[in-house]
Amino acid sequence: MTETIINYILNFLMHPLEHIVPLAFSYAHYTYLVLFVVMFLEATFLWMSWLPMQALLFISGSVAAQQGHGINIFILLLGYIVLSQAGTSFKYWSGHRLKPVKSNRLDEAVSYLRNHETTSLIFSHFIPVVGLLLPILAGREKLPWQRFFKISLIGNVVWIVSISLLGYFFGQLKFVHQYYSLVILVVSLLPLAIYLGWRALADLHKAYRD
Repeated sequence: MTETIINYILNFLMHPLEHIVPLAFSYAHYTYLVLFVVMFLEATFLWMSWLPMQALLFISGSVAAQQGHGINIFILLLGYIVLSQAGTSFKYWSGHRLKPVKSNRLDEAVSYLRNHETTSLIFSHFIPVVGLLLPILAGREKLPWQRFFKISLIGNVVWIVSISLLGYFFGQLKFVHQYYSLVILVVSLLPLAIYLGWRALADLHKAYRD
């Protein structure tokens, strides 16, 4: 019995689409509900930021590409964007009520926000740890609401559409199916790689100017 459970778990981790697609086909509306709730929780509460949204965006995009699954990619993207923006806005208004806190991590995030206001908010989902705090700090620093909303909306669209469509268009490739867990790991680490690369280029540019 234990061996069977372990084998099932290992098989699920190695080939998740083989298990998720039949469930999505049978329970499409519940699949929407679960995915949207997870998105809202991850976007709204810091203590839920451990949820693997990068991986879920890619996987759900892959499922949406399956024929006869009952999952529509456009409904998926729209729901993700609306709920992610709602969560980001909640963080912003929470920041308005945030009392001053002494923290090196917060000081670093505030400095980063002030120096790279637009790019930091657009790519906040691609910045590990600090990116989670940026909407809250934007509220605490009294960034104008309309400006924050527009910039963060662009960021949510870029993040959700890019990762979901990667799954939608490439999730069916034989290589991806064969090494799905490895691909998911790469997708999950992609934001960190993009952020580190961007920071490296920025540092090189600054050093060149100096």
